[in-house]
Amino acid sequence: MLGFDRRAARVTWTVALVVLLLVLIYLVRQTLFVFTLAVLFAYLLAPLVNFLDRVLPASRTRTPALALAYVMVVAILVIAIMQIGARVVDEANTLIKVFPDMLAKWQAPTPGAPESVNSIKEQILARVREQIMEGTTSILSALPKAGLKVLSVATHLIDVIIVPILSFFFLKDGRRIRDHAVELFADGPKRVLLEDLLADVNLLLAQYMRALLTLCMATFITYGIFFSIIRVPYAILLAALAFALECIPRI
Repeated sequence: MLGFDRRAARVTWTVALVVLLLVLIYLVRQTLFVFTLAVLFAYLLAPLVNFLDRVLPASRTRTPALALAYVMVVAILVIAIMQIGARVVDEANTLIKVFPDMLAKWQAPTPGAPESVNSIKEQILARVREQIMEGTTSILSALPKAGLKVLSVATHLIDVIIVPILSFFFLKDGRRIRDHAVELFADGPKRVLLEDLLADVNLLLAQYMRALLTLCMATFITYGIFFSIIRVPYAILLAALAFALECIPRI
């Protein structure tokens, strides 16, 4: 007669539930990613919102402080794009115009250099030209299919709009959401553990976003100043690229 092992049954059900949870997370991965970005953006704005909430006249909600914070952030972004973005575009256009002359200069043999050095140089340039031609061919062959990507791009644009909207509600009702989550547990060790866990996560994310913003700004300023001092062409363009690339590994 076959026996029924309770421990084996519990292990089987646990494994099945874990697998089901992983499958659900995979299916909603894009939504989770948007929510994660919204939470991180909310933590990025939290210090400014808290400061404005203390400075502004007392209010029953944080809505005035949130609205003012969003207006300030939008204004800063517009000014940055107008001041820095215009220069970045100008430097990029200049680079595109002078690139053929730079390539021709690189192709010229180096005076006084051994023939082997010039030969290696020609091989490298030939390989670069080959890669450029292959890339151009791939792009041209992919153009007919580009129309199918429009809906995908539009979806990502919608995500970009949804992120600040979700962040607004996280900042507005974050404390209430946290209180409701804690109230699901009765008074006892589990509730204390949850409160400690939420406090640690809150502190960790806040410090992480402040460190990330500080690192990106320090990268942009340091690269811009250093490249300008040593007179590297397209200093602001390179500094802006460094600023953007600093965020990619975190995302």
